[in-house]
Amino acid sequence: MDEQGCSVAWEGVKLNTEQELLPGWMKEKDSLGSIFKDPLSKTVKNQAFRDLAKRYMEVGQCAIYFNIIDFKLYNERFGFEAGDALILAMAKILKKYFPYALITRMYADQYVLLTPSSGHYEAISKVRAAIQKLDLPMALDFKAGICFVREQKSISALCDKAKIACDSIKKEREIFSRYYDEELGQLLTKQRYIVDHIEEAMAEGYIKVYYQPLVRALTKEICGFEALVRWADPHYGFLSPAEFIPVLEEYHLIHRLDLYVLEKICQDYQKTKEEGGSLVPVSLNLSRMDFELCDVFRELEERMTKYQVPREMLTLEITESVLNKSQLLISSQIKRFHEAGYKVWMDDFGSGYSSLNILKDFDFDLLKIDMLLLREFNEKSKKIVSSIVDMAKKIGIRTLAEGVETEEQLEFLREIGCEKLQGYYIGKPAPYLESIMQCREKGFPFEAAWKRRYNDDLGNVNLMGTSSFHSGKEQDGGEEEGFPLAIVERMGDRVEFLYVNPSFERELSIMEGLNSGVAQEILNNREEEIYRSIRHFFDDLSKGLDTGLDTMGGDAFFAIRGREISHIPGRNAYLVNLQAFQGNFLKLKQKKMMERVKDLYRGYELVLLTDPGRGAAEILYEKEGAYSFSMEGKILEEFAGQVFSKEESKRFFRFLQKNKRIKESEFAKEDFFLAKNPGGGTMVLMVSLKPSELEQKGNILVSIRKIYKDSIAVLIHKTLLEEREKDKEEK
Repeated sequence: MDEQGCSVAWEGVKLNTEQELLPGWMKEKDSLGSIFKDPLSKTVKNQAFRDLAKRYMEVGQCAIYFNIIDFKLYNERFGFEAGDALILAMAKILKKYFPYALITRMYADQYVLLTPSSGHYEAISKVRAAIQKLDLPMALDFKAGICFVREQKSISALCDKAKIACDSIKKEREIFSRYYDEELGQLLTKQRYIVDHIEEAMAEGYIKVYYQPLVRALTKEICGFEALVRWADPHYGFLSPAEFIPVLEEYHLIHRLDLYVLEKICQDYQKTKEEGGSLVPVSLNLSRMDFELCDVFRELEERMTKYQVPREMLTLEITESVLNKSQLLISSQIKRFHEAGYKVWMDDFGSGYSSLNILKDFDFDLLKIDMLLLREFNEKSKKIVSSIVDMAKKIGIRTLAEGVETEEQLEFLREIGCEKLQGYYIGKPAPYLESIMQCREKGFPFEAAWKRRYNDDLGNVNLMGTSSFHSGKEQDGGEEEGFPLAIVERMGDRVEFLYVNPSFERELSIMEGLNSGVAQEILNNREEEIYRSIRHFFDDLSKGLDTGLDTMGGDAFFAIRGREISHIPGRNAYLVNLQAFQGNFLKLKQKKMMERVKDLYRGYELVLLTDPGRGAAEILYEKEGAYSFSMEGKILEEFAGQVFSKEESKRFFRFLQKNKRIKESEFAKEDFFLAKNPGGGTMVLMVSLKPSELEQKGNILVSIRKIYKDSIAVLIHKTLLEEREKDKEEK
């Protein structure tokens, strides 16, 4: 009706206030007080909507359910004020194009209206056009579900059907509206069946727990299972979890199913333990509703106690989408689980919009990388997954990749340091005993309980980072290349490469014919010179010493650095970095090579290549800003003058003179000297002499480093002082 009270043509129907064509609710809704209206949208509240619809709903009308797509993202990006403004704008548009409709805001961004059905589709199209014309900071659209009033029944049932129609096209980009029809009616019937028969299905064993194996990327050992649920129904046959889990969540029954699955997990654990079978931790998925509908922590603890299941044998998974609501509740519950000793994983990381915010706001032990990121296995997806693994390691979170379907994917994930893997390549979900048999048939052994902590330590290593060894190296294009890393395992006296990255292999290949396989044979050959030195090197690393091993192979020079990762009786694991150089050592003066040398000798005071025959010395490395040299060839004299007393300087040169002809077969000659500390007081320097064929035969590599570890330095300092006093007495 216009301002003059004339009749208004609305989508082909002439309505006049004097005629009896207006819906019966029109007079009543306009007279409702503010207490019955939504304070933001000014539409009627839900209960008032239902009361009016119940009295005036009749054939010839329809319910339309509107849902703004990506409203949550809009709210997060632009704030609640912008979100409220959008909700209000939507209400005004609906009132404009449905002037005789009964409208309510059902949820935050969702409206439902009851309207005469004539011309409804044209009105929906106009609403959509008006929404698209709004001056918004991002493009938005909506979905609409329509259900006709066929007979006077419940308004709740009518709205449910309209919502089902709306929800059915949520993921359809090109479709913005759908009518409730027979197909959706069958879906509703199935949903009703699920709700009515879930208790029977659990009691009769139609609901079954399947187990999908998880494997360690490094060792390729089965390290866990994920418990998944399947429904084999006598009426519908196999029901997919995608069919019944959302329904159980909507009807607040999901906690009954999850507690049933937990009970079955505990029973399977108890039975397997009694039979002496292989036991590995099992992960259980929790729904947001589990936290709201029951005290899930108490329920879980009761069952774990009843079946005597250790807490480390159960892991809890929470899907990323669960965290969008009830954040304070879920955050406090995660903390509660952690304090009790449970691990909590984030499932489907990367499937939503707010993954990074979630990492900031919630405390998770592991990220399960969503399988969609591996579905298109190309260079772009590889870089994304690599970045996720690298980021997770840097903030102390473990990683697991879902959807592993090929050997190529497994090897890629192993190379980048993704700790655990899951997917059809490893094993499909199956009943417990079938899943175990499947793993054994595919050649995946089970991880022993005594190795679990040890393997966890190995999984913590960031195989793409350079933080363990200060810096990486750059390619000509300036992009960072993989740092040469290997994980070496020592079992008794045997040494094996557990992991070698491509950069490490490239360093080995500098010596013709050398690769990790050949290197492993050499390291375990008692006839080789390096057999003993590499074991002494590992012994020092196990003692916590900051040490290195430099060795020659043919015309190649290898500098080895490392640290111990973990150890258990009879087994040690080390992270090893290798830098290799070949040919004329003068090439090290080139910028790129000098950077590598600086990294090798970081922690040293001075490294020199000396020619005892000519009395010449060349600086390979010097601690920045520590010393100053002016005379070419007189470097040792200047160094001694700056750090040693007159008597200690004499001892230093006697040591050099005595060892100026070290045989290649001999170990390095080492001695300790008292020196002036630039900051005041005295420090202990270790001087190491090694034969070197760099430049020419007969050269000696002189390495000088400070002893930083206080306990060792004090002991050596005391010993040196006693020796010096004894020398004075003898004189």
